[in-house]
Amino acid sequence: MNNLVLRISHGRPGALFDADNGYYITRVSCVSATTCYASGGTKLYTITNGVPVHPQTFPDGGENSLSWRAIECTGTVCEAAGLEFPGLAWVGVLVSLSDGTAGAPTLVAASGGFTGVATRAGVGFIAIGAGPSTGSDDTTG
Repeated sequence: MNNLVLRISHGRPGALFDADNGYYITRVSCVSATTCYASGGTKLYTITNGVPVHPQTFPDGGENSLSWRAIECTGTVCEAAGLEFPGLAWVGVLVSLSDGTAGAPTLVAASGGFTGVATRAGVGFIAIGAGPSTGSDDTTG
């Protein structure tokens, strides 16, 4: 799978990097001009100077069982959010990252998964999602 990482400055495209290495990147948030963190598939990535490095892989119970859908950073702390299918229904999954290193993921059983996350003015994060669903839901692909 090809992923392109494009640096942008003052609305103008800069260096374009082809990350043709099997990465599946869907969301990105930056903590500085040179360091960003990205999410996608079962992995979280550090992006240094526009180049994805140091992917962190999480256990995957099978096809479409874990999908990181969002990431947001403030300072050096980030929160990634997504969904996982541990067996009976889709549930939300959250993980905190500090200086790019992920902690242990937390499952949120009463949810159907998360598709977005944002900072809450320096007092944490907020995640959003569509609500509980069963495994027959085809909107997760």
